[in-house]
Amino acid sequence: MQFSINKTKLTATIAIVLLMLSAFAVMINSPVQAQFRGEGEAGGIPGPLPAGVVPDVTISTWGLLSVRPNIVGVNQELLVNLETQPAPGPERLHQDYKVTITRPDGSATVLSIESYPDDGTMWFPYIADQVGTWTFQFDMIGTYFPAGRYLDGMGPPAETITSGGTLYTESVYFEPWSSPVLTIQVLEDYVAMSWPEGDERPTDYWTRPVPYERREWWPWIGNFPWSGPAVAEFTVGIEEFNARYPDTNPYPPGHQYRGVFTPWVLGPESAHVVWKRQLAMGGILGGDWGTEVSMAGIFGGMGLGGDPSGYGYPEIIWEGRAYQTVQKQGAGPTAQLVWQCYDIRTGDLYWEMLAPTIWAEVRGTLVPANALPTNIEYTIGAIPSGGGFPTHVTESNLIYIGNGRMVKYRPMTGVVSVNVTTGTLTSAKYYRNGYALSVQNLGGGEYRLINWTTLGSTTNFDSRIVSNITWPWSSLPDTTDYNVGISARVTNWQRAGTYYAINVTAARLSTGEVLWEDTIYESQYSGSCDIADHGKIATLTLNKGFAVWNLETGQFLYYTEAMDYPWDSAGFGGYSVQSAYGMFFRQAYSGVYAFDWDDGSIV
Repeated sequence: MQFSINKTKLTATIAIVLLMLSAFAVMINSPVQAQFRGEGEAGGIPGPLPAGVVPDVTISTWGLLSVRPNIVGVNQELLVNLETQPAPGPERLHQDYKVTITRPDGSATVLSIESYPDDGTMWFPYIADQVGTWTFQFDMIGTYFPAGRYLDGMGPPAETITSGGTLYTESVYFEPWSSPVLTIQVLEDYVAMSWPEGDERPTDYWTRPVPYERREWWPWIGNFPWSGPAVAEFTVGIEEFNARYPDTNPYPPGHQYRGVFTPWVLGPESAHVVWKRQLAMGGILGGDWGTEVSMAGIFGGMGLGGDPSGYGYPEIIWEGRAYQTVQKQGAGPTAQLVWQCYDIRTGDLYWEMLAPTIWAEVRGTLVPANALPTNIEYTIGAIPSGGGFPTHVTESNLIYIGNGRMVKYRPMTGVVSVNVTTGTLTSAKYYRNGYALSVQNLGGGEYRLINWTTLGSTTNFDSRIVSNITWPWSSLPDTTDYNVGISARVTNWQRAGTYYAINVTAARLSTGEVLWEDTIYESQYSGSCDIADHGKIATLTLNKGFAVWNLETGQFLYYTEAMDYPWDSAGFGGYSVQSAYGMFFRQAYSGVYAFDWDDGSIV
């Protein structure tokens, strides 16, 4: 969106700056200027009809100017909407819509803005910073479109488009039009809007779907699991993310126990039980087991849920619905896996069915394999005749990737919507909305890293491939920092039956280039405590805390500050690690530790 402001010899340009991902979506975001159309001059000639030109068609133009609300407090935001009819037509846009804004003191600002392609609409927010009566007027100064081919607003007279777009065999002139003058009253005090404003979190019982008039709730009603940026081409989500979750990677780690950070949701300030159900036997035993065994109780038999950990929590939570598998009695004494969808607020069951399976090849034999979805996919679409720009989610799917298949399910019913063969790509890392990375084994120690999209309904997998590069390893490590585009592989070396060294190697995701390799002669606690973030890779040693390297250069940076001896060091504690807010977290026996990514100090 481009404005030119003309005010007493002062000319300025206001541009919205976007962060765009490169063609390989896991590269670092880089700022570019916003373009509603392709690079190059806009097609069409704004203003009066050029001298000597006789258009094939002349259009009598009608327009619309809306400024709402018409009574506001000072420094409250107004919404200005512009539209002309008939629309300029596919691939064409109007340049230099003029909006004249006159303040109570008599000073005026003239904004110049181009319309969206196709439909001739445009909108922008405006802050009224003086008390009194304001006026707004919209002038469409006329546009002449020569015959020719147009694409994303470009076209004649630039003559840069040779294919694609829309070819017009006749020229057309849209005549000028001016709106009535609209008056807006700006008061000294704040004026309550019909739409709620600000960062108001829900405080009372609420249900899904959230009504549109609660639009201020959007930062608190996300879903699980989180899969990173939904749309790479727009910065509003990234900017909001950085504001709410400072110094946090906008891409989730690849491993389930490292990906527990879930933004865009509102947790309770105190724990409370809404409802419960028992998934396994447990609790203290009694009778003749004696004190020690009875007090230890029952810990086994908890793996009745279909989640990877076996502890019975939902694989997906979407729009207030939980999707989870449980075991039930099948025909005879055989247990069968059942896929359920239930309300997270009440526990009421929406539907259940036999857990989805596919036929997978295991050692040359086809066997049924679990095909439960584990991620959410959003298709970003556009309102018809809305300029062709992404404006809202047109479709949501639950996705399974594995055993040579990508299967999509409808969240409302569990019905399969897409079933695609991925061939020799038996698994993938779903690293952001609509995109996955898989490693293909070519044999002989040769591997390819395939970047592909899950979006769309085509069953032609080749058409889904975005990039295909040589890769050094047989898999994509969980220790991948997608924000900087580097993977690290941590290997625990063993000799004479004991672990004696930790080897770390790093490779760039965009090229497959091996960047560096380093070895330290320390024993590793567990690979599940490795994590890559903030351009660094950390692994937990048995007696020196976390060892940390720079992912780009391979420079060894530090060992973290020592945890308390003995029960938090020397290999005691949880088999997990998480990262957020410029820190990484480790659960030990006496408590939770947070380490500063910058220097390894205990925060």
